[in-house]
Amino acid sequence: GRMYLTTEQIEEILQQRERQEQQKWKVSARAGSGSFGTVYDVEVIRLGIPSRYSLKVSDATGNMARELAYVSDEDYEKCREERERKHLERSRNEAALMRAFHDVPQIVNLEESWEMTRQDPEGVEHWLSFLLMDRWDGDLTDFTGKEMDQAAGLQLGADLMSALSEMKSRPLDGVSVA
Repeated sequence: GRMYLTTEQIEEILQQRERQEQQKWKVSARAGSGSFGTVYDVEVIRLGIPSRYSLKVSDATGNMARELAYVSDEDYEKCREERERKHLERSRNEAALMRAFHDVPQIVNLEESWEMTRQDPEGVEHWLSFLLMDRWDGDLTDFTGKEMDQAAGLQLGADLMSALSEMKSRPLDGVSVA
C-alpha cells in the first residue's frame, strides 16, 4: 500500500537524523505533492544558524496501487520490488543531475540526499529517498512569462530534471550524470 507519511512521521524521521548529524530539523509546512512524493518546507539549524530548505520525500508507492491493480497476488511482490527499484534509481539520477548542475542559477541546488527504508502499516518495507534542496521564496516566472507559485515552480523543476534524466544528457562540463 501507499506509505501516506504524515507531517508528524516526517518530523520523527528527521528527529532520528538530528541525533546522527548534530543538527535540528523543523517542518514548517507541506509545500505540495505529486506522483513521486511530497515536498516540505523545512528549517535546519546547524551550529545555531537556521537555514530554510525544501525537502522532497520520494516514495514509489504513489501510483502503485492503481498500476498494479490487475497483477496477480503471486506477481505483486515482484512487481512492487521492481517498481521501487526503478523509482529509487530515478531519485538517484535526479540527485546526480542536481549535483552536476550545482550553482547554475536556474536550477535549485541540492544540499544533500539520503535514502532509508520504512515499514507501511502492513509491515512491508519500502524505500524512501530524501532530497534537501535550496528553497525558493516568492513567485517564479515560467518561459511564457506567467507567474507561478512555489509548488508549480518546484514541479516545473522536477519535470525538467526528469526530462534531462530521460535524455541521459551530459552537462557542459562533460561530467556524466547517467
